[in-house]
Amino acid sequence: MGTAMVFGATWLGMVLVAGAPLRFVLVLLGLVVSLIPFATLTVMGDYQRERFATWIDPSHDPLGGGFNILQSEIGIGSGGLLGKGLTEGTQTQLDFLQTSTTDYIFSVLGEELGLTGAVILFSLFILLLFRGIRAASISQDPFGRLLATGIVIMILFQTFINVAVNIRLLPVTGIPLPFVSQGGSSLVMLFGALGLIESVVIRHRRIEF
Repeated sequence: MGTAMVFGATWLGMVLVAGAPLRFVLVLLGLVVSLIPFATLTVMGDYQRERFATWIDPSHDPLGGGFNILQSEIGIGSGGLLGKGLTEGTQTQLDFLQTSTTDYIFSVLGEELGLTGAVILFSLFILLLFRGIRAASISQDPFGRLLATGIVIMILFQTFINVAVNIRLLPVTGIPLPFVSQGGSSLVMLFGALGLIESVVIRHRRIEF
């Protein structure tokens, strides 16, 4: 589900940048939203519905599916403004928070570095957003513009989903936090994507040999 959301948001952003009429996009979004209840009842598996129910009320299963959700909220809430310090987070160091290096890495950051660390992280992603927008704006061809746009949307939407999962705005999806979560294949893909954006920047003007 998480991967489908990322690809859907990426496609939607690229379609808008390509010049699709906004009213058509809004109609499509309305259609997708209207199908969510139907998909919940017919397409989603039992484990997915259980995950959704646990997200709504994690206290329903505090030692099972809701355990990580509750521990993540405790970790972020206890971080305060400046956090407890690196490697000083109790939820992580005492192994209360499982998958702390992947799905719930933002909770670790919030507990150990606090609101200050979270703001710094968001600032870096915002900087990436502006650099990606600049690459798209100076591109001399539609392909480069759409490529840069799609990559930036993909990275930032992954960030949004991961953070939203950590603060219980979305159910657990398994989407990592870009450049932060553990995972070699994800990191290789992300650096490759940044390389593609750099290629758009390099080739926005004629190269003379």
